[in-house]
Amino acid sequence: LFTREVKFFDTNRNPTIGVAVEIPVTTGGNPNLKPETSYGYLLGFVAEPPFVPGLSISMDLYRIEQHDIIERPSAQFIFVNFPDEISYDENDEVTGIKVTYHNLGEVVTSGIDLDVSYRIETGIGNFTLRSAFAYIHDFERVPLPGDPNVEYADTFAIPELKMVNSLFYDC
Repeated sequence: LFTREVKFFDTNRNPTIGVAVEIPVTTGGNPNLKPETSYGYLLGFVAEPPFVPGLSISMDLYRIEQHDIIERPSAQFIFVNFPDEISYDENDEVTGIKVTYHNLGEVVTSGIDLDVSYRIETGIGNFTLRSAFAYIHDFERVPLPGDPNVEYADTFAIPELKMVNSLFYDC
């Protein structure tokens, strides 16, 4: 928020001339930031049925909303979305760009987490088999206020289904 300014050079594509150039970049805090806000909704249960000793099943349904996310965008993002933070000389050459933290858009995600574990006690120790499943129903991001939602669920970055299996041993 109130970090000191740091200056360095970075290579960015200048959209006015369409060429990559070395540009002086100033980065630091931003006293005009608003606090991030978020709301989370969760419904879950844990079941350990007495007729199957060692079995534990838990499930959570969730929805999380984050608003006014604080991020420091890249210089290229500033070029495209915050032209007032770019300085030019009399020949329309870029003389500097200010890259500070901003309140950017929002993220909304929802899904289901399921965890199943089974503990087996033996004469040589205890074994626990565990499977954790995640279903991501949606993961929508609005890069800037007023922009359309971009859905990331069921993409390479955020697969719709995930599963992790494990086996633990303790004596």
